[in-house]
Amino acid sequence: MSVDGGNREVGVISLQIPDGAEPGDSLSFEANGQNFAIEVPIASIAGEILQIQFANYVGENDISIEDSDVAAEKNVDDSKITIEMVTGSRISIIQDLQTETPSKTLSDGTYRMLWPASRFVVKFLNTPDFSREILSSQVHSVMELGAGHGMLGMAFINIASSFNTTDKVVKLVLTDVEEALPQLDANIRMNRQVFGKRVDVTTLPLKWHSQPIHQTSSNLDFILGSDLLYNCSVIPDLVATIRRLACKLTPTKILFSIRWRKPSEERSFFILLSDIIDWKLVHGNCSLDYRFYGNGSFESNKYFSQSMVSIKGKIVPLSSIDEKSCEQMNANEFERFEELQTQIYLGEVREKRVNRDHERKRLKL
Repeated sequence: MSVDGGNREVGVISLQIPDGAEPGDSLSFEANGQNFAIEVPIASIAGEILQIQFANYVGENDISIEDSDVAAEKNVDDSKITIEMVTGSRISIIQDLQTETPSKTLSDGTYRMLWPASRFVVKFLNTPDFSREILSSQVHSVMELGAGHGMLGMAFINIASSFNTTDKVVKLVLTDVEEALPQLDANIRMNRQVFGKRVDVTTLPLKWHSQPIHQTSSNLDFILGSDLLYNCSVIPDLVATIRRLACKLTPTKILFSIRWRKPSEERSFFILLSDIIDWKLVHGNCSLDYRFYGNGSFESNKYFSQSMVSIKGKIVPLSSIDEKSCEQMNANEFERFEELQTQIYLGEVREKRVNRDHERKRLKL
C-alpha cells in the first residue's frame, strides 16, 4: 500500500489500493504520526488512488482563519481577519459588523457569513494558475454579485490591478441587498490604503433582475460570484441579471465559485447561460464539470465514494456524510469537507459576430 503526502496546499493524502484488496476490506496506514483504518470504497479496484482530506495539513496559501498564521490572522475581538495576498498586500475583512436590522428585510442574512467557498476561490486567486490562465488581458471594470463581505472582489481587484500596464483606474462595484451595504462600505474603508489611487471601489444595492443598473451599461470585463446558488429558486433571477450585465463586445468574463448542494437543480444555472457563455472548469478537487458532477453516473459516484475526509480521527467517504456527521466536524474538517464540493468556473461571453445569413440565402442565377 502506497501513501503519498500529496498536495499540502489542499491537505490531501493519496492512498493507493493494494493488489488483492476488494470493496469493504479494511486498510490500515499511518499519516501525520497517527494510525488510521479505512474501508475500500464500493466500485474501487486495486491500483486506484484514494484522496483523503486531512484538516491539520496547512498550505502556504491556506487562508482558513483557524489553521494558518501566515495567510490569515484572527483578531482578538473575533470579528476581523487579515488575508495575505500574493502581491504582498494585506486585505482586512470585518466578519460581522453590528448594525441595526431594518424592520423590512429583503434577505436571509447570509451576507453576514464568510462562507468556505469564498475562502476557496481567494486561495485560487493567489496561485500562478490564476495569473496565467485568467488574467490574460487588461482588467478595468469588475462587478461582484452577492458580495457579502466583499472579500472576493477586493482580492481579485488587488491582483488584477497589479498586472495592469496602464495608468487607467480600475473600477470595482460590490453589489448585494441593501442591508449588506454598511458591511461592504466598512470593509472598503478599511482597505482604502491598500488600493491607493489605482482602484476605485464602490457599492451598489442590487436585487437581481429587479432594477436597471445605469452605472455598468456594457463595459464589464469581469463579473464575480461565489456560492450564490444555495437557494435554487433565485437561479432564474441571477441568470437574467448576468444576461443584462454581460457584454458581447468586450467580451465579459465570469469567474464563478459554486459549492454544490443540489447538482440536479444547480446545473441549470450553467445550462441557462450556455447559449451566450462558454464555461470552463478551472479549479476544484473534482475534475468532472457541471454536466457530470453529481449526475448519478459511475464516474460521479466514484468521486464521492473515493474522496475521504477525517472526522475526529475517523476517515469516511464523502458519500456517507450526513447532517449529523457535519455537526461532529471541527472548523478545519468542515472547511475541507466544503472544499471537496466546491468548483471554480470561468465563463466567457461569446463575441458578437455579424450575421451574414442573408448572403448565404442569395438566389442562384
